[in-house]
Amino acid sequence: MTAKTFKDYLKEDSVDMEKHNTLNDIFQALERLNTEVDELDALDSDMDSSGVGDLTDQLTTFRKHIGALYQVLDRAGRIVPMESVNEAVDQALIDQVVDQIIRDIEMGDQTAIEELLMSCPEDKLRGFLSEVDESKDLDYLKKLAGI
Repeated sequence: MTAKTFKDYLKEDSVDMEKHNTLNDIFQALERLNTEVDELDALDSDMDSSGVGDLTDQLTTFRKHIGALYQVLDRAGRIVPMESVNEAVDQALIDQVVDQIIRDIEMGDQTAIEELLMSCPEDKLRGFLSEVDESKDLDYLKKLAGI
């Protein structure tokens, strides 16, 4: 058995990305199916209809199997390695965002940066800081996060 070459790893990363994209497509289709089942449930619950409740058992079965499919997708997503896929997909975007942040700061405009930080969890903001002064910095972080 021969050792994998760098080219083999790149191909594997590409295939992993395609797998994640396909799993995402399946997830989106499952979300649409779930919405359709909710709509069917609303129709079956219409008290003005003579067939109210006709599909109760089938709706229960739908929900059971949809739940199982969500679990399968979750497990499948954890099996396919994602480290290199995240790096390949996100790095160009991250670089663009960092460049924009630098331009904004150079122009003295922090508005968009503050809005971006408001969507970050507080623990991530704290982790970014080398030292959090419990009084001043925490109050400022809370203000940025809208807390």
